[in-house]
Amino acid sequence: MHRRFPVAQGAQTITCGKCGRTDSAGRQGGKAGGALPPDAIAKFFSQRGWRVAQSPRKDRCPDCLSPIRTEEPEMPKASPSEMVVNLPDPGASERPPRQMSREDRRLIFAKLEEVYIDEKSGYSAGWNDDAVAKDMACPRAWVEEIREQNFGPQKSDQSAEVISIRAMLNGAEADIKVASNTLKLARTAHAEAEKDMTAAGELIASAAKAIEAARADIRKLTGRA
Repeated sequence: MHRRFPVAQGAQTITCGKCGRTDSAGRQGGKAGGALPPDAIAKFFSQRGWRVAQSPRKDRCPDCLSPIRTEEPEMPKASPSEMVVNLPDPGASERPPRQMSREDRRLIFAKLEEVYIDEKSGYSAGWNDDAVAKDMACPRAWVEEIREQNFGPQKSDQSAEVISIRAMLNGAEADIKVASNTLKLARTAHAEAEKDMTAAGELIASAAKAIEAARADIRKLTGRA
């Protein structure tokens, strides 16, 4: 509190800015130089019920403060139940449901291609719409929609052993296709090689004949056998 209190009759005083009432605090040592510090005087008057303001005209005595305190309306306190009612409900029902994005659709489709055999057999062992939805962390309805549109029914009426054998057969069939393509390419390459070999043989024979003819010409010209 950076303000000074007036000194009257050897004491520092305070005056109510509303009713004019005064109060005083004695000074130390009976000399003007021994006056109490402003903070100490402000604390002294506050303890006696005064409101000590920055400006002296806003100081108030205890009597003038009492009506102000009693006339101030008390704020009503809300009960816990009322507080709960007034709070906004953050329930999921107020939020719009999450929509399936193109990326969601692509990922679910890829997963179905991995675990769905065909329209006749349905899912492979251990898989269904619920299992795929749990694995992809998505609503089951999304899986069902993509499966119905692009694959087939959910059924999986074959045993694990049959499905395993079927998978082995599919793998063997794929190996046969690869081997057949390799053999076809090898045969084509062999045929081309045979053509090249035949052409090379013909070239050798033609060159041999040319050599013999040249030697005969040389013998005629030189008279040597």
